Amino acid sequence: MYRLSTRRTALVVAIGALAAGNVATKVQIAAAYSGEIVTLPMLSATFTESPPAPAFVAVTRTILPPRTSISSGETAGPRLIVVESGDVELQSSVGNAGFLRAADASPGMASISGGITDAVLHPSDTFRLNKQAAIDFVNTGSHAAIYLDLILFPKPPLGMGPFTTMDGVVVDPLVGVVADALPVAPVHVRIDRLELAQGVPIDLASVDGPRLIVVESGTLGVSVASGVITYSSAAGLNPGSTAGRSRTVPTEREMLLRARGSIVVHADATGTLCNLGRNQLHLFWVQIQSVASIGQP
Repeated sequence: MYRLSTRRTALVVAIGALAAGNVATKVQIAAAYSGEIVTLPMLSATFTESPPAPAFVAVTRTILPPRTSISSGETAGPRLIVVESGDVELQSSVGNAGFLRAADASPGMASISGGITDAVLHPSDTFRLNKQAAIDFVNTGSHAAIYLDLILFPKPPLGMGPFTTMDGVVVDPLVGVVADALPVAPVHVRIDRLELAQGVPIDLASVDGPRLIVVESGTLGVSVASGVITYSSAAGLNPGSTAGRSRTVPTEREMLLRARGSIVVHADATGTLCNLGRNQLHLFWVQIQSVASIGQP
């Protein structure tokens, strides 16, 4: 959970829902305003199953140039695809991958049966992978396509690092962590983008799962009050640049992070984030918590 400092107006988020299962849906985007913070919801989903801790949680952004594709191995755990721009075609050699055109789906709609082996996802479309099946992500269009890959695996996959294929496909891990504690399923996952005005703080309340936060632009100040918050500075601004090693935020001072820097707020940790720059601060925010804890103080 995140909330504004008591000096600020409480934040209300309008967000769509995606039930567990092989289903694609389009998130109804509704920005929430507090005067000094804007929240743009990207995804809200529930996993009925999740691996036991310790488990690997990560978000990767993939950039597909026109007429290119990339293959992904079998899914080892809950996984969500969110399309940011362009059209991404999913292909599988397995008979029933549970694909469903996002335009035809409604929140909570169960997967359909039959030999549907491909689907095209458009911007803001999401897709849940829960089959042990290899998938090809294909861009058949004339413009680049970009999608986010949120994974929750029992252990880190082999070769989890930034790379560029011979066709120019960029695989860009944004943030990842081996979480020592995860909430009990069912698990609620939400992804937001936040814009903070200069000097605006966010109090990090205690929740029972990790929060993964990436600085997209601006200057972020991070301080810890209790528990463990780790951070990684950016090695460069270009997609695919290798992030620095993860370090623990010390309790005695505030850490500064700039574009492509990331933090992980581990379960039950508390602290404060603040825009310490002269311009708007833009954050990419992933929060994982038990469904039972939603709405608790």
